[in-house]
Amino acid sequence: MEVWKYAAFTIIGCVLISGSVMMGLVLRKLEASMVHTINSRDIILLSTTVIAGLAMLILGIRNLVRIRRNST
Repeated sequence: MEVWKYAAFTIIGCVLISGSVMMGLVLRKLEASMVHTINSRDIILLSTTVIAGLAMLILGIRNLVRIRRNST
């Protein structure tokens, strides 16, 4: 059961990172078409999401490796 929890952490971390990268690309396109200007709130939101995604990804992978080592 513990493996599924950390696998979910890893998957959610990947989704957060890829989602924030895609949102950054969308914001760049909107700024290029002069619909929206990127402000500090956008940058803080994107960087916080990337940091949270990296933390979940590292936590998930580290614990999955630990479980794998303990099972052999």
